[in-house]
Amino acid sequence: MSIINIVKNIKQVHPEHIILIKIGKFYYSYSKDAYIISYIFGYKLKNIEENKINYIIIHRRNNYAVDEKSDNGNLIK
Repeated sequence: MSIINIVKNIKQVHPEHIILIKIGKFYYSYSKDAYIISYIFGYKLKNIEENKINYIIIHRRNNYAVDEKSDNGNLIK
């Protein structure tokens, strides 16, 4: 299963969260989540928390299990 398919499956379960995939020391986002992060927040996780955005961090080392989840608010809907 590709990362894109994994992100789509997670997005179906958590549509109100931005999905971040952690690979090594870097975070990756895809589709609409990538546009939201790049346009509004400049890829800074600190800014996501300050602006009350829900996000989920998925780590490849744990077979793409949820590594961290934050329910800061809900600006995505």
